[in-house]
Amino acid sequence: MRSWKTFVKRRHGYKLDTLTLDAGVAYLVKMLSKAGILTEMSCDGHGRNAPKIWFAGAWNAAWFEIVSCKVLGELKLHYRWVVEEKGTSEHILTAKRTSPERWNLKLVQEDAMRIGTYLDMHAEELSNYKRKCFKHRSMKEQAVLLSRDYEVLKMWMKEKVTG
Repeated sequence: MRSWKTFVKRRHGYKLDTLTLDAGVAYLVKMLSKAGILTEMSCDGHGRNAPKIWFAGAWNAAWFEIVSCKVLGELKLHYRWVVEEKGTSEHILTAKRTSPERWNLKLVQEDAMRIGTYLDMHAEELSNYKRKCFKHRSMKEQAVLLSRDYEVLKMWMKEKVTG
């Protein structure tokens, strides 16, 4: 799941039974998979904590940030969704509250649906574009090296995308 080859070549993540996912983020997790953005686990926070989705490695997290940066600013979301880096191997999409109010699972689900709908509409395009931008085997060594510094990795990937 965390290899460069898997990142580049997979058109979708592993098939998951929707019923095994937390309801608040299930649709978003499924649409990330459909768009070729691999995840490892998720939690909707159960109304008590921030919802979180763990990406399968830095490349998937960076790719999500690249393809969603404009959209996340334009969608009317209840929470601010950001990718956080925990050490060098954990990259987590998490929601941030904009006010001290309690977490509202219904609002989490609405946000997940809005982000997921965008991914659903563009899934094939995003998956194919990822393969086109990062298809060269010669990129692997540099990608592996850069994965140790997430911000540098994001800049490198963005440069490959905007070429």
